[in-house]
Amino acid sequence: MLTAFQPHCVVLDVGSNDLDKLGYSGSPTAVKDDILTLIESLHHDYSVIKVFWCQVLQRGQTRRKVVECYNKDAYELNGIMKDCLEQPQYKNYATFWVHRGLCSTPLNSWSRDKIHPDTKEGMHKYMVLICKAVKCSAKMLPMTVNP
Repeated sequence: MLTAFQPHCVVLDVGSNDLDKLGYSGSPTAVKDDILTLIESLHHDYSVIKVFWCQVLQRGQTRRKVVECYNKDAYELNGIMKDCLEQPQYKNYATFWVHRGLCSTPLNSWSRDKIHPDTKEGMHKYMVLICKAVKCSAKMLPMTVNP
């Protein structure tokens, strides 16, 4: 798919389900390593110019981990990823994206299942934020690239 489409920018909203695993594979460090591998591959192997990684959202329920542990790990993963993507080896092609306003809104107003933004209001906010990420990434492309 990527080879055929050849996108210049990609917005990733990944990591939350991986973080909800038990053991090392669900640790913030392991999830960070997997995400960075994906970001590096998109840039180096598929010539994606700009990759945005969206912060992992808090949850009100989980599938495997205790909710408080998941939310602590989500907070930690977001911090680790923000720091990593500000490092020189990533800074030119990868950006940490914050879902501004979604996390400050009560969870039950944007999520019926307490995991996904699945209410009308929640999905609307989420889609607006994803569209902003896409527009922002397109603006960051070099002038010689047609998005």
